[in-house]
Amino acid sequence: MKRTNDLWYSFSNLEKYKQCPRAFKYIYVDREPVLENEWSKQGSEIHNFLEQILKEAIVSKSFSLSTEFANKYPEILDNFLNLESKRIKRFKDKDLYFENELEQKIYDEELHLVCKIDRVYYLFDKDNGKVLLDYKTGKVKDIQDNYPQLALYTYMYNKKNPLNTIKWWEIDYIKEKDKYFLEEIDNKLIEARIKEVKEEIETIEKDNTYDCKLSPLCLWCPVIHICPMKQQAINKFKSTIEKHKLDMDKIIKEATEYRELKKGKDTKKELVVYSKLAGTTFTSYNLLLIKVGDTLQLVREKDNKYDPNAIAVYHNNNKVGYIKKELAVDLHIALDNNYEVICNAENITGQNKGNIGINIKITLIK
Repeated sequence: MKRTNDLWYSFSNLEKYKQCPRAFKYIYVDREPVLENEWSKQGSEIHNFLEQILKEAIVSKSFSLSTEFANKYPEILDNFLNLESKRIKRFKDKDLYFENELEQKIYDEELHLVCKIDRVYYLFDKDNGKVLLDYKTGKVKDIQDNYPQLALYTYMYNKKNPLNTIKWWEIDYIKEKDKYFLEEIDNKLIEARIKEVKEEIETIEKDNTYDCKLSPLCLWCPVIHICPMKQQAINKFKSTIEKHKLDMDKIIKEATEYRELKKGKDTKKELVVYSKLAGTTFTSYNLLLIKVGDTLQLVREKDNKYDPNAIAVYHNNNKVGYIKKELAVDLHIALDNNYEVICNAENITGQNKGNIGINIKITLIK
């Protein structure tokens, strides 16, 4: 497929395009500042709480309760722990229960797709395969309504992990007690979904107009304040506004003020990340030649047989190591899309012990 833009597609933005091409353009192509609503903030917060609890459980092999989570969302925490207590009973090997992959971000270079998977775990033993689990903080829907997302995520995971694939998928509605769906994956559905996604991306790539599509959802659209059809939407869906008691003047005013605030700041933004250089034990280069503040060159190794996201690090044209794998997962996207990325030596460690380490500072300018 010939690329016409540098946009990475996801389940969310593909759904947004189907909902309204114009909103898709404003949010994902033009990258208009978007004021996050309360439901979205709450969903992100709950996901972060769950991720932290699970990460701690993987290390300690037990669940320690988050006081902040318990105070803020006691019912959700109870529902989550209730499901976990039932899940662990399926396992004879309790250590296997704690083998989880959390918040995994996967990129598909071929389709320019990205997804973030909440959790992957074994059903109850390795012979029965892995489960792809997605947590939902919204209203309960039938599992069929979630097939498009589950199928896409399963395809991407299995493509990356062909020897250890997803065989089950699960949805947990954690705002409701004992409300979850678990079933075997449907390979025919996955094939159909990927064909559909390719067609959707092709349609977007050819779209030069991004027409507005009026629906009641316009009233909750985060870019309604700049939409040329906003008044038509307000007039057409007055009954919906009254039913949900929406203050459209306030919604538009707050969104406009947020946009002006963001637009008024310097559009050139810097993102700084600190890390430690990986693979330094394999270099023959004298690392003591690297001084604090020295600029290090980042070079993509797309043909690296161990990691297609690999980023090698050089000092004066000598390879000295690699960017850590977990950081390269995201950073390689910036390099491949010609973002300005600066890497400097931040600190030299272990000089007295003969085990030299290099701490680095990475500045991404976008």
